[in-house]
Amino acid sequence: HSGPAQCAILARKTSPSWNIDEIADLCIGAESNAPATCVSKFKKGTSSDITINLCQPLGQDTISDSLDVAAAIKGPSECYNAIPKGWSSVDAIWLCKNAKSEKMSKPLSVECAIEAMKHNQFKSGGGSSSSSLVASICQDSKVKTGSIQCALALPDIIKKTKILNPQEGSKTIVSSLCQGALNEWPAKCYNKINNHHKNAKLFSDHDKVNLCRHATSLSPATCAMSPALSKLDPKVRVALCGSKGNHHDASNGDSDNSGGGGNEMSVGVAKCAEVAYPMLSRNGGSSDTNNDLLVKLCQSASGIGPTQCMAKSPLTIDIESRVELCQRAQDAGPAQCFKAIRTLKITHGTGLRDLKEAIQLCQQAQSSSPAECYESSPIELTINQRVLLCSKAINRIPAECAMRGYQILPSQTIMKLCKGLIELPPSPPTMAEKLQLQQSIKTSQNALRFQEQNNNMKNNKKKKLSEPSTKMLEYYGGPTDCAVAAVKSGLFSHLNNNKNKENEMNSYLVTLCAKSDIRAINQCFLKEELIGGGGSGARLPLSARVELCSQATSEVNARCASAAGGQGGKGVAVHDILSLCKETRTITPGACANHVVRNEMKELTKPIIEKCKKAISKPYHLNIEKMWWDGGEIEGKNRNNDKNNNKNKDNNNKHDEILADTRGNGLFSGRTVHILLSILDQFYWPKSDCYGCLDLNKTIVVASASIPKRLNQEINPYQDEEESKDSIEGIEGSRSSMIGDLVGLKTNTSQNGHVEFHQIRFTASGEYDLKFQFNRYQDHDDVVEEESYFFNKQESHQASQLIRVKVESHEDDGLGPLGQCGRKLYSFLSPSSPLSSHSFSYLKNDVNNEQDKEIGDVQKEEEEEDDDDDEDEADEYLPTLGLHEELVLISSPLSLEVLQLFPPLFSNEFKQQQREINQNEDISIKNNNNNNNNNN
Repeated sequence: HSGPAQCAILARKTSPSWNIDEIADLCIGAESNAPATCVSKFKKGTSSDITINLCQPLGQDTISDSLDVAAAIKGPSECYNAIPKGWSSVDAIWLCKNAKSEKMSKPLSVECAIEAMKHNQFKSGGGSSSSSLVASICQDSKVKTGSIQCALALPDIIKKTKILNPQEGSKTIVSSLCQGALNEWPAKCYNKINNHHKNAKLFSDHDKVNLCRHATSLSPATCAMSPALSKLDPKVRVALCGSKGNHHDASNGDSDNSGGGGNEMSVGVAKCAEVAYPMLSRNGGSSDTNNDLLVKLCQSASGIGPTQCMAKSPLTIDIESRVELCQRAQDAGPAQCFKAIRTLKITHGTGLRDLKEAIQLCQQAQSSSPAECYESSPIELTINQRVLLCSKAINRIPAECAMRGYQILPSQTIMKLCKGLIELPPSPPTMAEKLQLQQSIKTSQNALRFQEQNNNMKNNKKKKLSEPSTKMLEYYGGPTDCAVAAVKSGLFSHLNNNKNKENEMNSYLVTLCAKSDIRAINQCFLKEELIGGGGSGARLPLSARVELCSQATSEVNARCASAAGGQGGKGVAVHDILSLCKETRTITPGACANHVVRNEMKELTKPIIEKCKKAISKPYHLNIEKMWWDGGEIEGKNRNNDKNNNKNKDNNNKHDEILADTRGNGLFSGRTVHILLSILDQFYWPKSDCYGCLDLNKTIVVASASIPKRLNQEINPYQDEEESKDSIEGIEGSRSSMIGDLVGLKTNTSQNGHVEFHQIRFTASGEYDLKFQFNRYQDHDDVVEEESYFFNKQESHQASQLIRVKVESHEDDGLGPLGQCGRKLYSFLSPSSPLSSHSFSYLKNDVNNEQDKEIGDVQKEEEEEDDDDDEDEADEYLPTLGLHEELVLISSPLSLEVLQLFPPLFSNEFKQQQREINQNEDISIKNNNNNNNNNN
């Protein structure tokens, strides 16, 4: 490859004073130009020997992460430049080799060295720092002070310079034990063995270091000194107990008597080795072979699980294969799995052809489930694919998943979708299965009704049969069902027919369906608003639709993307749509972004996107969709095209006139009015289309009406203005009650973003301003605060809607308490009336007559007798809870004027009788007057 040449070319440019030998030493065998780049980071004048020794190893590193590459290239120069003066070049190279650059600090190896030189233990005679010891301890530091803590825990040997192994250079016990340590636990592990006289002599220094160098608890020492391992060679104990897998974090702080979290592991290894050693010894192999098998079987054991597996494993395979099968076993599960295999050729008679695959399938199995999964998997897959699919399976689900799609999907897709799957919903039923299931449900419902009739059950309180559920038909399947539906949709056909793009299709299918089911296809991926099949929508490209719909379980993601709008022009960009809608539960983020970009003409910045993602749809606008009444109908508040009517419109833009039809279906007082309103949120999006919103059925709207204008001057023709006002204010405490009002159910709650009013009426004719508004303005406080962020300054909060309604007059308007009759009589009943009024209270079986004082005792006795005789007749007319009436005696000729207000209520015969009575009264009055005149 061209790596050495690239390195040499760059080195000639960055280090022109170097000779060819120096460039060769730096660049021979380099994978890239990283060594030359590393040299360019050093200060000018730095020795070539130092830069070559520090940068040359970078040529052999194969680092894929670009950030790690940059940190490795800058690390050596940053480390060397930070070393205090006085250090030798050898110590500097030893400390800074493999140093990595850090964002917020110097390389950790330098930080460790600077911290170490603050302690007297690292100083030699004369006060100068022991740079060699510090460099050997702090090289490859993982944390700033971990190696220092470890070294300080070994005060007696901290300055020993005994070489452990000539191949390890000048490393001492301290540097070998503490280099790269995270804390002081390696030193504590070493001290535990060294402080035990018998074990201190049994284990060499090299064994102690190898046992404890990666320790994060006392577990390795506890394990190695276990009496259960006393028969084993010390090196075997180190191999068993010194594995990195045995080192668990300590949970008991600094307690030297505790093994921390690793105590259980050390006990498990010891127990496993104690049981397995005689078992392996009976095998007849050499001691070295048996020791190697013992270490392999028990070095990561948490108990005697591996030995249980060995005892149950088949003797038809060799001991090495049995150990490989049972290592890390928790129980006899791997052996059970191995014995359950039927189709793999793993016996001596067939040459053990598939033994390796069988061991791979059953390692760490908890039962025979992996073998059962393998036997149930599609034979169209290769043996290696089936083994990989079912290894570590806890049931047959991975095989069942593969069976659903192997005929359509590529094997690579099946492996990625089904591997490790532990749950799989039922697959969607076929049409025949749906019909059969529907018939079964119908039969169950009929049986339930029959049982209820026979048992005379009420309200289903005693029914024994369970109510059949139609949810049985709602099967969404699993990942392979999703992928099959995606392939059948035809949207991947251009990739499926192209072998070069087969991997691209597999990647799409895995991304789309790995964590989803068929709903990701039907309710998101195939939505027309996403693929441009009709109408307006996002029309996302294939890759974007795949990412958007992965993990989708409803239409909300597609609707959110559709609300955000299309790409290009003034629409929301595709990457912004994905950011807004991929993980949303409502369509509000999309509606918010669309409003900001299209209506507010603002740029969709990252802060606005974050605001939109957290936005909550709230009721903000009211819109009257439809209005009708019993006998007539007007749809839509803006559908009035009549030119004459347009001339009569109010100049206020918030008012809309609806003129009543003057024919038989006009709007008159007393007629029931029906109104349908829609609610829009703060982004002008219909709440009825706010998919996923939680407040669709919580918004309360209140209706009210103004005092009708045309009745203001027709209150009472028999009174002057002041008297009229006084009399009107006495009725129900309001003027509008007398001259006309809106009555009925004037408050209602929204249902799916709509509010309906069906029981309201106008009490009198006139021109009303009908107003609808939200009941709780505090719900809109957050929206108002957002206006400065999402909306232009001129945007106003419209929490109400007005409409002008004209109620036509009718011949029946004079009747009733609010008509001319009621207003006329009310003046007689008011306290200011000069006429005397009397109150009568009727109660069943208890009649109290306030006029008893004016009636003679004889008349009273006659009434009491009548009460006994007519008790049944009284029961027929008197109400149960009582009745209160206000009566007034009106004398002639005023009584005749009052009666003339009731033309529909009295017959002609009654009126004639009243005239005769009045005439007789007039004659008697005249006779009396004549007599008085004569007497005078």
